[in-house]
Amino acid sequence: MFKKLIVATAILAASSSIYASGSPYVGGSLGLINNSSNGGHTSYRGIDGNVSLGYGATIAPNFYLAGEAFVVPGSISIADTNATKTTWGVGASIIPGVKFSDKTIGYARVGVIDSHFSSQDENAVGGQVGLGMQTNVCQNWDVRGEYVYTKYKDVGWVSSPNSDAFNVGLVYKFE
Repeated sequence: MFKKLIVATAILAASSSIYASGSPYVGGSLGLINNSSNGGHTSYRGIDGNVSLGYGATIAPNFYLAGEAFVVPGSISIADTNATKTTWGVGASIIPGVKFSDKTIGYARVGVIDSHFSSQDENAVGGQVGLGMQTNVCQNWDVRGEYVYTKYKDVGWVSSPNSDAFNVGLVYKFE
C-alpha cells in the first residue's frame, strides 16, 4: 500500500504540473505528539519533528493539491512509559486544499507512515488523516499548522496504537 501511495503521489505531482501552476517545496515542523493504546490510555508524550519534500499546485481557481513525502527522524520525551514510543518514520501524503485567499489555504492530509516502535523493536505501517492551514508570510515562505491522527494495527503486545500530533512548521516554495 505504501508503494502504491508513493507512485500515485508521483503521478499526481507530474500530471498537475502539466495542467496547473505549481512548485516543489521543502518543509520542516515541530509538534507535540501523544501516543496511546489499549483503550486510549496515554503511554507516551513527546515533541517530534519532520522534514518534508513535496509538490503543490493550484489546479482550479480555489482548489489546491499537493503530494508530499516526509521523514520523522525522532522525538524527545515529555512523559514516557515506553509502551508505544516511535523512534522514526517515513511516509507520504496527498494534500487537497481550498484557497481562502491568494496567501492562505486550508487543507486535509491523507497518507501512510511506516514507523519504528522502539519498545517492541518492530515496524508498523499506519494510516494518517489530518487538517491544517498554511499561509504565506513573505516571498517563498509559508507557515503551516496542522493536526494529524495516525492509526496502526496491533504492534507486538500493544493493541491498536494511535497518535495525535499538533505540528507547526515552515515551508519554502521553489517558485
